[in-house]
Amino acid sequence: MYPGSDSGNSCVWFLRWLCRTGVALFLFGMKRLSTSLKAAFGDKLRQVLAKFCQNRFTGFLSGLVATAVLSSSTAASVLVVGFVEAGHMSFQEALGVCLGVNVGSTLTAHLVAFKVTKYELWAVVRNGGDMRCVSHHARV
Repeated sequence: MYPGSDSGNSCVWFLRWLCRTGVALFLFGMKRLSTSLKAAFGDKLRQVLAKFCQNRFTGFLSGLVATAVLSSSTAASVLVVGFVEAGHMSFQEALGVCLGVNVGSTLTAHLVAFKVTKYELWAVVRNGGDMRCVSHHARV
């Protein structure tokens, strides 16, 4: 039977097949990601991730930054799962990063919802002034 037939049973069969195929492709992609990360980066990536995830707070901040850079909490979460699978991160480190990723996506949604664009010029000018006051280096 094919999905377009009049029988409702074939439609259910097709949906089940579609869901199982989607899960299988997702799991295959995750396995492929972890083996590729192991082969491409090795210990270098492990050292960088250890530096950015020294404790839960730095992992949280790394998750916030990752969401801002990637503009996608799903992509950042999939990368974190791939790093854990490849052995580059521990599960505890990944929890802090995932929490930061989720909070970062929530903050992004709030920035859009509250229409903060009318305050952005003021924030840029103020932050530029703060950086000039803090800097002790001579101008280049």
